[in-house]
Amino acid sequence: MWITIFLPLIVQAQGIQFESGLSWQQIKAKAQAENKYIFMDCYATWCGPCKFMAQQIFTQKEVGDYFNSHFINVAVQIDRTSNDPEAIRNWYTDASVIESKFGVNTFPTYLFFSPKGTALHRIVGVTGRQGKDLIEKAKDAFEPSKQYYTIVNGFKDHLNDSTSLYNDLARAIEKHDRVSAEIIANAYLMIIKFPITKDNIKLIGETINSTADKGFQLFLDNAAKIDTIMGTHDYVDDRIDKIILNAEMDPLFSETDRTIDFKATLKNLKKKYPTLGDRFVQLAEAEFKNDIVTEINEKLLQGRDSVPDWVALKKWAGQRYIGFNGYQVVADQRWRYYMKKQEWPEFEAAMLAYMKKYSKHLDNGSLNNNAYYLFLHTNNQSALNAALKWSKRVVDKYPKNQATDFDTYANLLYKTGHNSQAIEYETRALKMTTVPIEKQEFATDLEKMKTGKPTW
Repeated sequence: MWITIFLPLIVQAQGIQFESGLSWQQIKAKAQAENKYIFMDCYATWCGPCKFMAQQIFTQKEVGDYFNSHFINVAVQIDRTSNDPEAIRNWYTDASVIESKFGVNTFPTYLFFSPKGTALHRIVGVTGRQGKDLIEKAKDAFEPSKQYYTIVNGFKDHLNDSTSLYNDLARAIEKHDRVSAEIIANAYLMIIKFPITKDNIKLIGETINSTADKGFQLFLDNAAKIDTIMGTHDYVDDRIDKIILNAEMDPLFSETDRTIDFKATLKNLKKKYPTLGDRFVQLAEAEFKNDIVTEINEKLLQGRDSVPDWVALKKWAGQRYIGFNGYQVVADQRWRYYMKKQEWPEFEAAMLAYMKKYSKHLDNGSLNNNAYYLFLHTNNQSALNAALKWSKRVVDKYPKNQATDFDTYANLLYKTGHNSQAIEYETRALKMTTVPIEKQEFATDLEKMKTGKPTW
């Protein structure tokens, strides 16, 4: 009994001891007072590799012995969740500053600081399967010739040396240090005479973060030439379209009481960036819709304790967004809202209303998904027959569809009493798929159909 109660405490004591209850300023003050370096684990709650390191590596005795004797250790959660305890919330501001200042965009990222709080070293990703792997890499934080930030910040000493800048840039990209990479890339482009080579393009393409970057203008002005060199028609688009949208779209949504004219915005973008093609227009529409969805969900959260006023929300969307079908977005979010709350009669009614008006505008994926949602969450034969029609529209486009489309159609046939047809289409779905988990699921459903058991 004693072992059962106290073993978790013993295991924890053997591993890395992370500070608790101290702010970033207090961590730095403690490190300076004890003349210890700082080890910072930057993690995200959704990150699998972070959990592996925390559970399998940080808990090892040899790791704890080394880190506890050499460092002040602090774990910083970069993302935010609704379940964050007070200790995590107290670090929100510091975590945001660290994320921005050090360009933390890959998890886990480990930062090492001097006793005075100066950034010295950086490690990204899982360090290995053994605790000794982490220890060996952490030792580099004490050697100036191996300290990442000491090396990369030295680019200022050779601003006229293109080879050294190239190597520094490659090192920053390898460490997923977008902040340093952006600065070094701009310096590199200032001195090279022939920037449009395959190696340069690959490197610079990894560093473009804003429309102010020299690499952005290089890609924009030489799009066709770069695409030809890289052997693809959308190499440049892949790297600058999203940056343009972030720069141009985000400010539109900064003021919640202003009207946003999507068509006028798109017209201005085409004029400002004349080389942009149809792909950009599609991305712009998707980005605009995502921003609308975010705003609508924020409004729903504000009134979480009351029944949503869908009429008022629809009116607001119509006034807020001009030249874009905000009504459709509201209708789409309505059935999603009820599905999330598992209020199935309301979900069914909202889904049928949405599909009656907008199904002709939806792609195959949306048609199939919506049909399957109804299959799962209603026994109303009238609703299921409607879903069967949506699903048939997708299946009739064979062979340009997926095995999952046939599976959805088969299940809807089965639930509406068309057993022999259901078996036929589920058999076709099973033959089409090459995905192991789908094979297993389809085979199980097929057997249930043959033996008269529900597949829902």
